[in-house]
Amino acid sequence: MVPSALFSSNNRQIVDNGGVRVFLFVNEKTEYHVLLTYFTFVYGSPRSVERRILWENLKDIGETVNNDWAVLGDFNSILEGNEKQGGGDVCWSSVQEFSNCLSGCHLLDIGCSGPKFSWKRGKLQERIDRLVVNDSWLLSYPHRSIYHLSFNRSDHRPLLLKDDSCTAIFKGPKPFRFLVAWLTDENFGEVVDACWNQTSDWVHAKDKFQREASLWHCNVFKELHRRKLKIQGRLRGLEAEMCRYHSEALERLHKSLW
Repeated sequence: MVPSALFSSNNRQIVDNGGVRVFLFVNEKTEYHVLLTYFTFVYGSPRSVERRILWENLKDIGETVNNDWAVLGDFNSILEGNEKQGGGDVCWSSVQEFSNCLSGCHLLDIGCSGPKFSWKRGKLQERIDRLVVNDSWLLSYPHRSIYHLSFNRSDHRPLLLKDDSCTAIFKGPKPFRFLVAWLTDENFGEVVDACWNQTSDWVHAKDKFQREASLWHCNVFKELHRRKLKIQGRLRGLEAEMCRYHSEALERLHKSLW
């Protein structure tokens, strides 16, 4: 049963409790039916004593949730021995405590794709960031998956929640989008002035700006985008190698690309 204290007038409530933040979303609500989805975002302390408090808090939440439930975040704990590379020996007691918590909450790890480890520091790499869900969530969202993105000036990889069922290809002209990155180019102001200072007709100026900005983007920014994609490809290749073995040379090359 969902506790009534979690409801609010706008059908959404945030609950904070000992390192756990719970978002309750009402996806569908009628006179006779309410479809709920819980998202819990967590941070596990690097200290095992404090992580046990998190495990207990998750169990308390799990006892009240009979709907779709997903838990995402940095658990600061691994589930299997092969989720750690480098550093000291695996702390099997911590692994067991984490596993017992997920079992007690009826949560399953949905796995990941991309680079194997989600966190690194020096020679130590671990998969400590993940998404775990209950059976109800898995039935409602069977095509969701987690992908590990490249490190972005952080020792944690961003996690991308993907919908693998979205395979449809949009056909037709692309809608115009203003890119904030354009403002970083000192010459972009000339493009704006040329379009907006020559007419008092707002619609005409808008249409002209969209054409000229799109053309300017193709001539100036597409080359930067190609360079970005090339660097991202090199970063993915380097990180795949760094997951297999530690190399100071690879570390220096990785940092130079950022």
